[in-house]
Amino acid sequence: MTEIVGIEDNHAPKDELLRVEWNLGKRCNYNCSYCGNELHDDTSGHMPWEVFTNTVDEIRRGSDKKIKLAFTGGEPFVNPKFVDMLKYAKDNGVYRCSVTTNGSPPIKIYKKALPYLHYVVISYHFEFAYHEKVINNIVAINDMIEEYKANGEYKGMHVHIMFLPGKLKECIEIIDELRANNITYTIRKIRPRVNEQRTGWHRPFEDGMKGYHPKFSEIAGFERENPYYSKEELDWIKENT
Repeated sequence: MTEIVGIEDNHAPKDELLRVEWNLGKRCNYNCSYCGNELHDDTSGHMPWEVFTNTVDEIRRGSDKKIKLAFTGGEPFVNPKFVDMLKYAKDNGVYRCSVTTNGSPPIKIYKKALPYLHYVVISYHFEFAYHEKVINNIVAINDMIEEYKANGEYKGMHVHIMFLPGKLKECIEIIDELRANNITYTIRKIRPRVNEQRTGWHRPFEDGMKGYHPKFSEIAGFERENPYYSKEELDWIKENT
């Protein structure tokens, strides 16, 4: 076979959709220890407006399916034109847009974006999240989404809790708050980075832009001999995921 003749989803109703996961760039206002410089930085330029609009136009011309754009980064909201990008997508025939964000932008920015978003995924990163601000944002976004849903619009939200070693107490507190507000969540076990000399984990609160290698699974016995999580944390993860 020398060419692709068709792409189908094994769930028939979804085959009318074309989902594009779109990384807008590496620029991010966080510097998490488990996210290396091949994935994020604080210096990269923003995607030019013309590149974005031309790409949306090409996607629309290239498919007769309903288009779903899922934006990731970096942190998409760091781009000062991101809300305008969402509006352009909606105004030019994109069926639905979603975003994965760290929850740190001001709530007024999320309020501006929500008319053009159908789903919001918030990743909670313990190393950089100002807890009260991010939790307040999560609750406020959820409240706004519930208002849209009450008016018959399709909207949704989910929270990924990036469970950091040493933050079990705080993780449980966050889960309690999410449950109290009927917000769905997933506890994500972090895959830590390991230094290139294989001498140890890249520990929490270290600089995520250092040259650390993610393929620790190649090291026989390394995870057992140098555990990233404590036994208590691993037991709790097992019970709650």
